[in-house]
Amino acid sequence: MEKEEHKILSYRTYFLVFLGLGALLFVSIAATRIDVGINLVVVAMIISVLQAALVLSIYMHLRFTSRMYTAMVALVILVYLSVIAITFLDYLFR
Repeated sequence: MEKEEHKILSYRTYFLVFLGLGALLFVSIAATRIDVGINLVVVAMIISVLQAALVLSIYMHLRFTSRMYTAMVALVILVYLSVIAITFLDYLFR
């Protein structure tokens, strides 16, 4: 097992990510006030994907880990999206 170097982030980075997550929260709240019809779900999903990417890459240090962990997270996301797609297909054909 090779020795991995740990990347230490500054408090400033964590604070900026925290502010970014807060800004995305307020954007998602503001998006509910705008009448965009069915596209609101798409806007909400885009905002939540951005929030998840920030949390995964910075707070969970996925950005600085080996490719195996990144591949495992991608696999979990792929399984999740498959379950969601199967659920919507079942709903669609009922």
